[in-house]
Amino acid sequence: MPKNLALWESRPSEPFEVTKQLTSELVREMGADGVGVAVFATDSTRDLVLASDDVAERLDELQFTLGEGPCLDADRFDSPERHDDMAGDQARTRWSLFASEALSLGAASVYAYPLDGGGAPFGVLELYGRSPIALTSRDDVTCRSYAHTIAYAVVSELAPAYALTGGSGGV
Repeated sequence: MPKNLALWESRPSEPFEVTKQLTSELVREMGADGVGVAVFATDSTRDLVLASDDVAERLDELQFTLGEGPCLDADRFDSPERHDDMAGDQARTRWSLFASEALSLGAASVYAYPLDGGGAPFGVLELYGRSPIALTSRDDVTCRSYAHTIAYAVVSELAPAYALTGGSGGV
């Protein structure tokens, strides 16, 4: 369960500070190697608001360049995409170009969780591992919980007028 909900008690000093802290916490808890958060403006455009490293940034960009990958499907189908082994038949059959390129970037496992704003998803939380990482059912619940909390943080940080601190009686 996200531990940094108290971060909203004070105003962030840099863009997406709460989102950065929540994603860092998730990476540590899951043993993942990196994370990205993308927000969709339309079906064909998106804004990468956070990437923990170059691999996360390149994985995100690759999916939009190729038009295939777990991030796009998580958004399209409003459902998590869990791929423990990008070298496996399932990933290679589904996204032949993306799976091959992801492996060449050093991403052996890729996970994407939709960011839901109370209706259709508006973005995606993406995690990757340099080695195959098999998420347990408990890990999946943890990732879903973080995706929900991160969605709220992203919306709050994109629109400061609607920040979570506004409803708490604070400034």
